[in-house]
Amino acid sequence: VNTGAMADGKVLAKLSASTRNYDGFTKNTFTGNKLDSLESHGARLTVQYQPSDRFDLTVIGDYAAERFNGP
Repeated sequence: VNTGAMADGKVLAKLSASTRNYDGFTKNTFTGNKLDSLESHGARLTVQYQPSDRFDLTVIGDYAAERFNGP
C-alpha cells in the first residue's frame, strides 16, 4: 500500500505487509503432531519528511514474527 504524498508533498509514506502459512509436510507418528509447519507475518512502514530540497528525514519501522514447528 502506497499512501503517496501528504502535506503538500513534504511527507511521503508507504506500508507493506506479508504473511505465509504452511500446514506441514511430515507427521510425527508417535505424537500425531504435524512437523515442518510455518506461520510468519511481517510489515514495514516507511515515512519520509522532506521540508526542503536540502533536507530529508526517513524513518523505517519493521515488524516480523515467525513460528516454526520443525523436527
